[in-house]
Amino acid sequence: MSGTKSDKELQTLLESISGKINSSPVLNGGFDKMMIIVENIKEKQAETSEKVTEIHKGLYAPDDGLYARVKSVESAIEHMADDFKKHADNDAANMGRISVSLEKLVDKDKDLEKRVEHTAKLKKIAGDDLEKLESVLKAKSTAGEWISKIVWAVLIAVLGGFGKALWDLVSHK
Repeated sequence: MSGTKSDKELQTLLESISGKINSSPVLNGGFDKMMIIVENIKEKQAETSEKVTEIHKGLYAPDDGLYARVKSVESAIEHMADDFKKHADNDAANMGRISVSLEKLVDKDKDLEKRVEHTAKLKKIAGDDLEKLESVLKAKSTAGEWISKIVWAVLIAVLGGFGKALWDLVSHK
């Protein structure tokens, strides 16, 4: 019996192994707890994966993702900047024309002020005679208009008579 163990030794060995197995935390529900924990980890990992997928879609969706929206905002800003530049250039050109017109108006205003001063000086010098002269000049211009109209009426009548005589002469041939 030197190389073999007796039944008693084997029984003791089996009891020792059985005791160790029964007292082992891994084999006494430890694997079950570990399986529950692993299942819980799998569920959390699946939830995390879904959330990461949703975040990915939110960032990279071609129509309404974050990057697409940022790109559309950049495009809109670029378009607005171009429009602003066009309007600014147009406004600058308009301001140039307005400045020129304003300068002309200022010059005309100065000229008008000089004329008003000159007229006031003349009225001081001439007094009532200036008013009479103004009324005579106004009457003369009105009479000139009427005389011009009368001359045109007579000229048309003469040309009409001459035209009729010429027509009669040509028609009776």
